[in-house]
Amino acid sequence: MRITIEHTGQVIGFDHLASVFFRTDLTPIPVNLELTVKLNDTLEQSLKEGTVLLVGNEDVRVTIIKVMNLNTQIVVDDKRFKAISLIAVLSGCESMIDPLNKAVVLEGTNFAGAYRASGCKLKFSKDIPLTRFVCAYGSLSTIEVANCLQEESAMLFFDKGKLSVQRLEQFFNQEPVLTLDNSAIAWINNPKVEQHKVAAFVSVGEDGAIVQGANKPNSPVRYYPDTDARRLKNLSKVLVTRGTATRSMDMNINAGDIFLINDIKYVVLTAVHHFKSGALGGATANASRYWLATMSN
Repeated sequence: MRITIEHTGQVIGFDHLASVFFRTDLTPIPVNLELTVKLNDTLEQSLKEGTVLLVGNEDVRVTIIKVMNLNTQIVVDDKRFKAISLIAVLSGCESMIDPLNKAVVLEGTNFAGAYRASGCKLKFSKDIPLTRFVCAYGSLSTIEVANCLQEESAMLFFDKGKLSVQRLEQFFNQEPVLTLDNSAIAWINNPKVEQHKVAAFVSVGEDGAIVQGANKPNSPVRYYPDTDARRLKNLSKVLVTRGTATRSMDMNINAGDIFLINDIKYVVLTAVHHFKSGALGGATANASRYWLATMSN
């Protein structure tokens, strides 16, 4: 896996790149990187909070938000090796992880408008309308975005350098990028958990009448204020993890892609690409793991 420091153009070599976890998710911040690096003087000066890294052949831009020094047990020439562990998120989304320094109240907007108002600088290639977006002063906009995504039965993903939002049903209209045998999946089967976690929702209309969402007789019922029947039904449409697949590394497959297994489509909920060089000892690794999901019953 290639990691490049943007402002210097330096590629971090495998002799220094100890461990990499590059992850894409269907979440409000859809890309993050966890990196462990064995330092030299040049890297120590370059790898600071705010530094932009380019990941993979597509040069996905991520910004370092946290750096931690590691105490290694490796000594060479009477000097202990220096190493750091760092966390980076998709560049342009850094402000989304900090409490807002102002209140944001938007009516008749879309997700792109909500992100811009929260300080995000990335463009959107696909979007859907939002009835309203409200985020109080000092709150995290990612939490409010997640609530709005659930209300609209939608997910956000990273697509060719831009953010995109689409409804859950649209993911399953895509063509699969990979077909796997049933035996290649570590299946997760716990219908009781799904039954207890996926609730039906009700609200109260302006006239005081009960507004009902999806009819789920064996599920818990929860109250959700000031919401119409359409959004109440959307709240019960969720993705449920059905299993995981571990394959040789393929960074072309990421969250939002579709796998076909036994003629059933599964969406990649999370994709983690892991590389370990052994620069700090231990075994090497070069693999991808995918968490696969379908719609709730």
